Amino acid sequence: MSVGEPGERAEMSDAELVARVAISDADALAILYDRHAAAVHGLIRTVLRDERLAEEATHDVFLGLWQNPGGYQPARGVFIAWLLRVARNRAIDLLRRRREQPFAVTVMAESGQVLDPATWLVDPEPDPADQATSRIVGQGVRHALSCLAPEHQRLLEMAYFGGLTQREIALR
Repeated sequence: MSVGEPGERAEMSDAELVARVAISDADALAILYDRHAAAVHGLIRTVLRDERLAEEATHDVFLGLWQNPGGYQPARGVFIAWLLRVARNRAIDLLRRRREQPFAVTVMAESGQVLDPATWLVDPEPDPADQATSRIVGQGVRHALSCLAPEHQRLLEMAYFGGLTQREIALR
């Protein structure tokens, strides 16, 4: 297969596309983004509950892929699992950083007027379209989980929903 044709690239596997990203193929990154950005963004938004931060973190995940495509090792598993793990870790890092930063109490405008930073907060509730998309994706995930053996279901639940590390899971 010729790797130069965009239509043929769209039919490549994720691992093949990552290999193309490694040689600076921007079209390959665009295809991966089109395939997986919604899932990455949805996961990050669920963790952060902040649309603006979720958009930035989604961008960061794909920028990280562009800058270090070697981070994904096909022998260690499927690409989407790796990508969602990277996204989850990025979201958790942002969440921890946000908790560690004290909230500014007063901000002065150029006019000398005191501004209330609380008025800058974004409504954490997703809009109805996002809620519907999350519900549909959630149903798919629950269905996929139900197809697994109970012990595998428990492992995934501890890792992704419980936030446990591999070591903590092994101890349990």
